[in-house]
Amino acid sequence: MLLKYPARRLSAHIGHMFLEYPLEERVQRAAAAGFGAVEHPNPFDFGVSASRMRELIRAAGVTYTQLATGFGDMERGEMGMACFPGREKEFEDSLKLAVDYAAEVDCRLVHILAGMPPRDVPEADIWRTYIANLRKTSALCRERDMTVLIEFTSELGDPGYLINDHRIALKAIEESGEDNIGVMLDTFHVAAEHNDSATIVRELGSLLKHIHVADFPGRGEPGTGRIDFDQFRIALNAVAYDGTVGFEYDPLGNTEKGLAWIPQWLL
Repeated sequence: MLLKYPARRLSAHIGHMFLEYPLEERVQRAAAAGFGAVEHPNPFDFGVSASRMRELIRAAGVTYTQLATGFGDMERGEMGMACFPGREKEFEDSLKLAVDYAAEVDCRLVHILAGMPPRDVPEADIWRTYIANLRKTSALCRERDMTVLIEFTSELGDPGYLINDHRIALKAIEESGEDNIGVMLDTFHVAAEHNDSATIVRELGSLLKHIHVADFPGRGEPGTGRIDFDQFRIALNAVAYDGTVGFEYDPLGNTEKGLAWIPQWLL
């Protein structure tokens, strides 16, 4: 029998889903659809204060799963700045904002965005800066009883991203020497690198702290691509994964009309 999850462990990424509605309304829409949690990397950039978000999640009866820090200039395609030498103060300011926000909405997972390394800086300096910022994030999150997430992406999804392989994420955790850092796995990115998510789940084991589910190709709903999510859930069960399962896909049409997959995952 395939593993299913209580609603509290299913998280809707409202930066991808329910885009038919304003950001604030997406929280209630997610709850009504059967999700027990929501997530968004940077709600503070969309004018939703931490106090307002706390009101929204309490009214909807959901929790807030994870947000991110260190975005850099997204319009320039930076996808983070944790690896940028010379921008440590900017990173620290972003980190404090994110952690304070997370604390107010009782979010326990903070994702550190590494970024696309600048081409004119030595690789050793880039890596040294990233590890130093990772340690800073770990220290601040430890004070709030939070876990730091490192996501490994793909060349297809995020060309040039520093952490583009789960082994690099594991190397960063080891070099940091910190014990409150884990890995976030995105099934779309894994498939884009011609790898099998179930296999990597087993390799990560207890270091797997959060999941983003999207099918491949197309980053659509589960069942719209070729990923074997049955084997994926079997692997999660095998490693006793007890975290939240986040859904970060781009609906092929109306979000609510595309939720026929939910009964396969929800208790």
